[in-house]
Amino acid sequence: MIRYFYSIVAAHLHASRREAEIEAVRRVVEMAFGPQAVLHHTPAGVPFIPDLVGLSFSITHSKEECILALTDEGSIGIDTELARPQLERVKSRFINDCDDILPGLEGLLQAWTVKEAVYKAALIPGLALNEIIILSGRRRAEARGQEFRIEYPTLTPHRVTAVAIKTQ
Repeated sequence: MIRYFYSIVAAHLHASRREAEIEAVRRVVEMAFGPQAVLHHTPAGVPFIPDLVGLSFSITHSKEECILALTDEGSIGIDTELARPQLERVKSRFINDCDDILPGLEGLLQAWTVKEAVYKAALIPGLALNEIIILSGRRRAEARGQEFRIEYPTLTPHRVTAVAIKTQ
């Protein structure tokens, strides 16, 4: 089972957007793990909580919201995005001929969020987004021999959210 923790990014309450994002991340970490939890990051930027055993989590944030996904099923990654025309310009950097994607901007948006979520769950240094293959039906993906289950929770309106859970 995957549990989700959500917070708005209240930029108007802080001197900078970055401070607002940090505060939103702190709130979701506290909701998930309690007020004593202290978030750390590996040298590669992967968030972790010391002494956390048997659980995996991933955090995504935008300028409006922050979401933490938590599971005991294996390594997890989450990403949430709004449609952006820029995806069309950069699609050659993350789409490959083997990907099963929907047509148009909707398909690019879904593919981007899946690949970002898989990237986070895979924990493979140097993994390029175009190395991640979205398999038939868009409910599975693979990257360098690792397989992932993909879910698309509807957490907020007008956004596409993808969650990847490593299955092997």
